Amino acid sequence: MFGLSPTQTVFYGDGLSSPLARECTASVGTTLGSRGHTKVSYIRRTTSDVVEDFVTLDGGATTILVDGQSFGTFDNRIFRNTDMLERNYDALQFQGRMQVTDDFLIDGSWTMQLRKDGNFESEATNQPAIPSAAFDYPEITPAVPVLSNWSA
Repeated sequence: MFGLSPTQTVFYGDGLSSPLARECTASVGTTLGSRGHTKVSYIRRTTSDVVEDFVTLDGGATTILVDGQSFGTFDNRIFRNTDMLERNYDALQFQGRMQVTDDFLIDGSWTMQLRKDGNFESEATNQPAIPSAAFDYPEITPAVPVLSNWSA
């Protein structure tokens, strides 16, 4: 349990930084006469140096005091970067555009996911940077779980 006052039990490790996302994209395309074009792109994205919370026996605990009243002692959460969690993604993206008439344009794209793997989800709809349980009490829990289907 992390307590009623997270400002007293949450800490940030030295050198904490945003996760590192590397992306490489290569594209080829052609024109379709004078009024259109198509393009195919290959996308590779990897994420490392993920921000994660660590809850360990070594991290200590804090007694929560609010207006002089004690609410108990709760474990500290320390946020820091780790390379033990990762996300990898590959895709092909198809794009096309055709100016049918001066007043009518057809434009579209489609992305085909080729690979989506890793051992960390880290986000959900309207909830960016969600910490996992991967490093919560490692003294008593199994190693980092491998998630076969994370959300992009």
